[in-house]
Amino acid sequence: MDLTGNARGADEEDPAPGYDGIIEDHGVFPRGHALEWAPGRSVIAPPSSMAWPLSPSADVVLRVHLRLGSEPTTIQPEIGFYFAEEPADVVPVLVPLVHRIVDIPAGEANHTIEDRFRLPVAADLHAIAPFARNVAREVKSRAILPDGIELTLLQIDDWDFDWLNDYRFAEPLRLPAGTVVTMEVRFDNSSGNPKNPNPPPQNVRFGLTSRDEQPELRLQVVPTAASDLATLQRSAIAKSARDHIL
Repeated sequence: MDLTGNARGADEEDPAPGYDGIIEDHGVFPRGHALEWAPGRSVIAPPSSMAWPLSPSADVVLRVHLRLGSEPTTIQPEIGFYFAEEPADVVPVLVPLVHRIVDIPAGEANHTIEDRFRLPVAADLHAIAPFARNVAREVKSRAILPDGIELTLLQIDDWDFDWLNDYRFAEPLRLPAGTVVTMEVRFDNSSGNPKNPNPPPQNVRFGLTSRDEQPELRLQVVPTAASDLATLQRSAIAKSARDHIL
């Protein structure tokens, strides 16, 4: 959703339909939601109690990532909107685990990057969405409870960028205050990785192109007590701000 008019202005300046480029300040996801889809990805709708508001003054911006092909191709993307009968009464929070300090040496076959977030309040984990590109080989996430018990939230032993997905729990997972949620991504930047986009291997850093890496894990959580919403939101915003500063 774009309330600034930046996306509309860029579209008007470009004579072709839409405009090229990855421009991060042209819109934001609805609060607490990440609206993404890729071919092959399952579509699991959140409960209607978590519907997000659509402002009458907002522009809906669709960003499409395309692969380079050998012949011209016509595409016709569409978006479906499904409206709830009643206003939402549950406000989720999107917690980002993002590691922007990425420097994977060329030829290194076992390079691991980690990040973590401590829940300041008790919360229900509704969904988890990992992201990495083609140098990544494994993605894992754990919840370390205050009593030391560890829960595996996600484990992908053969990461495939072509099959990005997010994972919604059949029943929300209750996590007590003080729980530490971790992200661990292992990379193979050697010539032995058939998906390595750089032949021969080159140093890989954080970035937004297919030759860069972007280790990320998003958590959709809802505080168990509505009175804790502001605390959780502030903590998630502070985490995101620290990630961008670093």
